[in-house]
Amino acid sequence: MTSTFFGLGIAASGLNSYQAKMNTTANNVSNLETDGYSRQQVNVSSSVSLRSYTPYGSISTGVSTDSVTRIRDEYYNVKYWENQSNYGKTEIKEYYMKQIEDYYTDNATNPGFSTLYAKMFNALDTVKNNAGDDTKRAQFISDATQLTDYFNQNAQNLKTLQTDVNDQIKDTVDQINSIAKKISVLNKQINLIETQSKNMHANELRDQRDLLIDQLSQYVTVDTEEVKVRDTRTSKLAKLDHNVEEIYTGATTYTVKIGGQVLVDNYDYNPLQVKTRDNKYNQSDIDGLYDVTWAENGRYNGQTLNLFGTNMGGKLRGLLEIRDGNDEENLTGIAELISPQVYVKTDDTTLDGKTDANGNFYTIDATKDGQVVKDKYGAVVENTNAGASESASYLKLSENISITDQDRMNMPEEGAIYVNNHKYEYTSFTAQTDETGKIVSYTFELKKPISVKEIGNVAGKKATVGSSVDFKGIPYYQNEMNAFLRTFSKEFNKIQKSGQDANGDAGRSFFVAKNESQSSDQTEFDFDGDDSLVDNDYYVKGDDGNPKKDAEGNYIINTDREILHATKDASGNLNGGIINGSADSYYKLTASSIEIASAVRKSPNLFSTTINKTYNGNKDLGYDSYDLMQQMLNLEDKTTLYKDGTGDKFLQRIYADVTVDTQESTQFTKNYESIQKSIDNQRKSVSGVDKDEEAMNLVKYQNAYNLSAKVISTLAEMYDQLILRTGV
Repeated sequence: MTSTFFGLGIAASGLNSYQAKMNTTANNVSNLETDGYSRQQVNVSSSVSLRSYTPYGSISTGVSTDSVTRIRDEYYNVKYWENQSNYGKTEIKEYYMKQIEDYYTDNATNPGFSTLYAKMFNALDTVKNNAGDDTKRAQFISDATQLTDYFNQNAQNLKTLQTDVNDQIKDTVDQINSIAKKISVLNKQINLIETQSKNMHANELRDQRDLLIDQLSQYVTVDTEEVKVRDTRTSKLAKLDHNVEEIYTGATTYTVKIGGQVLVDNYDYNPLQVKTRDNKYNQSDIDGLYDVTWAENGRYNGQTLNLFGTNMGGKLRGLLEIRDGNDEENLTGIAELISPQVYVKTDDTTLDGKTDANGNFYTIDATKDGQVVKDKYGAVVENTNAGASESASYLKLSENISITDQDRMNMPEEGAIYVNNHKYEYTSFTAQTDETGKIVSYTFELKKPISVKEIGNVAGKKATVGSSVDFKGIPYYQNEMNAFLRTFSKEFNKIQKSGQDANGDAGRSFFVAKNESQSSDQTEFDFDGDDSLVDNDYYVKGDDGNPKKDAEGNYIINTDREILHATKDASGNLNGGIINGSADSYYKLTASSIEIASAVRKSPNLFSTTINKTYNGNKDLGYDSYDLMQQMLNLEDKTTLYKDGTGDKFLQRIYADVTVDTQESTQFTKNYESIQKSIDNQRKSVSGVDKDEEAMNLVKYQNAYNLSAKVISTLAEMYDQLILRTGV
């Protein structure tokens, strides 16, 4: 039989329950504008009934206030984080692409390429009709200088932008590390609270952790997993006896992955770092570009972070795409195995002079790698029994080589070949050219020989060098300016050098490349005195400061300046590489280095306007040549110079590229922003605090609380009647 005062306990449980609900509602209202806060609710259940020796058998004991939990839908969390990474990538690309777009703007208040280009040729047309007027020549040179200054400034703007992006990459990595550290600390705090009791929930700490994941998902694509920790003893018993239920400790392990690799491992985190590149990937890149890797001596010990996976997004990837770019003209091709000759070697010098079963004489050739066997004719004996794992250590890309100019040759000297997603690291590479100097194939020497099992993954399969990123980025616009200026300058200089100046001397280069790296201890000497790297022969500098001469009195030309990616063997002989003669020294001419030859700037009469001819071996002052000037004027809009188009279309072509990339980034940003708002609204519809709903709850809980209080008041009257007015 229950106690006489049993009803008071039931009413009190109601008071306590609705008091907790009102307090939780007050907490929800107070956090109405708190970022990341999830609405909380009190979970209640009927208390366990008591057995009663009465006809009705049992009696309820009131309400049990079990826990206070937050309301959160993990599905919307995941969708929000996925969209955030896409939004972060496109939003940062849009921000920087708009700046690049501004650099190529051409209008009345901000004269750009088309205006300055037309102005220069208008001045040249004036020179054509007044070839002997130094004033007209000086005006043309001044206008041409404005054009070169425009490209110099644009090149500097792009370098400054690349520097800003590079610095932001470092800041982003620091932010990722900071967030990862905070998450690992929160994981420990959450477990400390929730292991105290099965009904303890660290709601506010979990909200903070989810808010940090929200922030992290803007920088990189994240993947989270939370696993409950089982009690070891009951887990073992459950395996032996299915009637035994596993018990959970209340703790969980929480991991955060980026690019398939663990960033946060419960209480620990694996920090990222930035490392300065040893080599430039593009000719016009700034020095000190950062690569993102995992920290040294950590879980992944300096491995490169895979940010270019198919599903990877985030601001960090967007920054790398803007800074490094890739217009899908990265090196691609069909991979094939090159089996180098493997020679028979032996340490048995007694074979020297001996014969084999067929009577062939052998000789032994001592090398640092052992004793190489040669036959009686002096030919090295090849080891025809060499296994594939021993000989297949080279890859060759011989088809679909997508190299449009020499800028594309600035690949890292050590890197990796990707053949159908299989990675093969190489230690060096060489390029093979045809008779015209065009690259037809690349051969890569691999770090590790390819095993017999792996051969099927290589031969005849599509390969790439580096990662394929479908975005142009800063280097593309740098390279496009360089490509246009080289072609234009080379054609203009060719016409200039075919004529003669006002003094009757042979013409010289008009557009040259300033030597930005020369210093007082330079080892070369420029006879032309223009401090230029275009159309000039450089000579080895002697101890006396003058050019060196050989035994026959000829100056010694420093040809090494014109060798790119070439190595030398122990004897100093060139071993592969790309070799460019002085005729192709326009590789040194870039938007950053182009200028008007200093001699021409100082003396306008050195500008060629007449045919260069001689009479009886004597210098002839020549004559004003309409044809010579017209050849130069034709370069404006009648000669193919850029992407199968004329020079005046350069801005239209490059601005179209900029506009397309900008509009694409803007459109995707708007789309992802719209999706973000939609998902966030859905998420808030579940976990957000609605002030109207909470106001209704307050009224509802207040009424319920008052009813519980009324029960106690009623019972008090009953007990008063029972105690004071019943019996004598």
